[in-house]
This record gives sequence, C-alpha cells and structure tokens, in this order.
Amino acid sequence: KWLLFWGVIVIKIIDLVWRGFPHFQKTGQWYLGGMTDTESYIAPLENFLEKGNYTPDYRLPGMAVAYLPFRLLGLSQKDALSAVVIFQVIYSGVAAYFLGYLLFLLFNRFSLFVLGSMFYLLNPILRKWEMYVLTETLCVNTLSIALFLIVFICHKSSVYKQVYLAFLCGLLITWAFFLRPVVLPLVFLFTVYLYVQRRYKCIVFLLLPYFFFHGLWIVRNYSKYRRFIPLTKTIYYPQYHRTYYAALFRFLQAYGDFTNLWKVTHFFSSAEKDTTGSTFPSYIYTSVFNYDSLVALRSIVYRWEKDSTLTPQQKKQLLSYIKRKFNLYANSIKKEKPFVYYFIAPLRSLFFIYYTEWKTFYEAFVKSEGFPKWIYLGYAIIFVLFISSAFIGVVLMFVSGLRNRNFTYLFIALTAIYLLSVYGLVFRLSEHRYLVTAVPLAIITAFYCWVFLYVKIRSFYTTIGSG
Repeated sequence: KWLLFWGVIVIKIIDLVWRGFPHFQKTGQWYLGGMTDTESYIAPLENFLEKGNYTPDYRLPGMAVAYLPFRLLGLSQKDALSAVVIFQVIYSGVAAYFLGYLLFLLFNRFSLFVLGSMFYLLNPILRKWEMYVLTETLCVNTLSIALFLIVFICHKSSVYKQVYLAFLCGLLITWAFFLRPVVLPLVFLFTVYLYVQRRYKCIVFLLLPYFFFHGLWIVRNYSKYRRFIPLTKTIYYPQYHRTYYAALFRFLQAYGDFTNLWKVTHFFSSAEKDTTGSTFPSYIYTSVFNYDSLVALRSIVYRWEKDSTLTPQQKKQLLSYIKRKFNLYANSIKKEKPFVYYFIAPLRSLFFIYYTEWKTFYEAFVKSEGFPKWIYLGYAIIFVLFISSAFIGVVLMFVSGLRNRNFTYLFIALTAIYLLSVYGLVFRLSEHRYLVTAVPLAIITAFYCWVFLYVKIRSFYTTIGSG
C-alpha cells in the first residue's frame, strides 16, 4: 500500500512538471494565469495581511489555509500562487491514494485500490482545475480524504485511534465547508453515519472543529455587521447588484437556462437580433411577456450598457426598470407555469452541468488534429459511460444498503445523490465546474456499478458452464 502511495505522488509530480514547466519557463509561474474567481479569493487575504481586515468578505476564508502559509514564509504573491498550485497537485496524489483505499474498504478488492487511485489521479475533470488557484481542487481532495476517514473509523481503526481520526475528519470537513459552503449538509450526514454505527464519542470530536471555526466566523460577522450571518452577506458578487446580472440570473433560473454568463454569449449581451426566437424555449412565455417583450428589453439593456450620453440618474432609472422586468418575468413563470418552474427548470439546470462538461471534450475533439483529436473523443465517450455508471451505481448502492442494512452503502449513496444533484436541482446552477465536487462519489458509485455488472456476468457464465 505504501508503495502505491509513493507511486501516485511521483506520478502527480511528473504530471505537474509535464503540464506546468513549459508555462513556468515562459512566465515564471506554475499556475495557468488568473481567473475572475481567483482574485475574489486572494484579495481579502492580501488585505488581511496588509491591514488586518478580511475584506471584501463575500467569500468564506477557506483559501487561507493553503495560501497564507506561503505568504507568511516570505513568498511574493506570484510565488505563493505557484506554491498553491504545486501543493494542489501533490495533494491530489494523496487524495487519489485515499480514495483508492476507500474503494478497498468498501469492496475488499485490492485491484480496485489501484484502479480507483489511477482513475482519480488521471481524471480529466479533476486535472484541468489543478493548475488554477480556485477552491475546486482543494475541496474535492479534502472531501475525498474525509470520506475515507469516516468509513475507516467505523470499520478498521482501533477504539484508541477513533477519536483522533474523528477530530482530523472534523478538521477536514470543516475546511471543505469553508472552501465550498455546499458541503455543509455533509456535516449532518457524517454525524448521522457515526450515530448509526454507534461511534458516539467520535461525534463529539467530529463536530468540535466545525462548531469552533464556524462559530468564530459567525461571531466575526456579528461583531462587524451587528446581525446574524452564518455564511456571507450576499450570495452574488457585489458587482452583480450594481448591474442587472442578479435579476437576469433569477430569470434564467426560473426556466432553467445557462447561468454561466461570463462564458456563454447570451441573448441580452449584444444588439444582434435573433428573429427566430430559438434562443428561448417556446413554453416559457406567460401573459406577462413573450419573445417580443424580451427583444424590447434587450434594446434597453444594450442602451444601458453602451449609451455614453446617459446621465447617472438616467442609467440608474434604466437599471431599475431592467431589474423590475426580469423579476416580473421570473415571477410570472413561477405563478403561471409551476411545472416549468418547479420541475423542468431544475432538471434542465442539472442536465446543463453534465452536458457542458461533455461539450468541452467534444469541442476539443472537433478543434484538434492528429492523435490528440482521438484522445478527446475518448474522453467524451468515457465521460458518458462514467456519469451513466455513477447514476446507476447510486441506485444500486442505495437499494443494496436498504436490503442488507448496510449503513455504509446508504451513507455513500446519500452523499453521492446530494453532491451529484444539489447544484442543478437546488441552486439551479449550470456551469460544469460544479460537477468537480461530486467526482469522488461518482467514482465510488461508478465502480460499484462496474463490480455489480462484473459479478452478474461472471455468475451467468459460471452457471452456463456448470450446466
């Protein structure tokens, strides 16, 4: 097992050099440039170092654990970002090992230990985010190790070690929460799992880090804003409230459209006329608006964005009008088309998360030439098989857990159901990066599906052979 551990670490280091060294030679950086979100994580930490004030504070401070130590060691901001990338890649190797170990605990097959570690290690969904300073890679790796620890506590560890491992698991799940708050319900699931496994003392040590650090954050928010704020004071970027984006966001979510406005050229972002009306599904229109209403609103949006002759007061009035219209249209869908609002829209959002991930591989296939072209085609095919197997595996694992009272299977299945669906069904977000957090659970359930099929096929041919 330790040979495998050091093997995956070496592979990740080679992977880091292969992907990052050419970029490092050109720029002196290991991270592949900045992204819009990178600045939103780093800026408050830099303000904290310089002025002792964590602001702007519309992000939870989970990135501090990975970034601040390098800055405190004297590295410049650029070098600290590169150090975070190097840490992320090696951390992925550690997480790959423990996810493989978890598969071994669940299915008692060493071959799955190796295959699971390699599948995590080389997974293109995970690898492409490792070279950017974002919370996706840190969160998914931390969650993978926490999942291993919680299962290990209930199956293999000695009573003496259980409380220490539970405390470490609590620290990891707390860090994952501060990286991506969507992890919060998993604290409850972890607690319930320990309870049904009769690890009562471990529950205390699991929850201790969470209540301590989350409590500190709540106290900090109350002392600053004089009101109870468990997470952050806004769910959108502050600049969204200074534009029409938040209202447009709500309109798109009402019927389930792409919400990654920064990536997709949307109907409202240009003055080009779409006379076909194909941009919007025909079933979304209500007595309050139709396609012509949206075309008219687009011209107003375009004027607000581009007309330099507008006075500040006129721009403010136009923006207020645009927001009212988007909110009015969204509310009319909710009121007049409840089936669309409550059923179709969440399913469309969930579909877009997986479709846009598949589309990145397919578009790379179309644009590439030679051998890489077929690599991307393979990625696209494997992605469909992987996600299909993951969803089938969730059902199989849940049913097996119920029939056999296997609480570990139920715990894994429920965690997978939550992470595979929460962004689309609950938050109605459709960007493919939201799939990343669910990948470890998808790997586990996909492998369960493949093992299930293997056992059934082998049993079938054994029966034929013996007959």
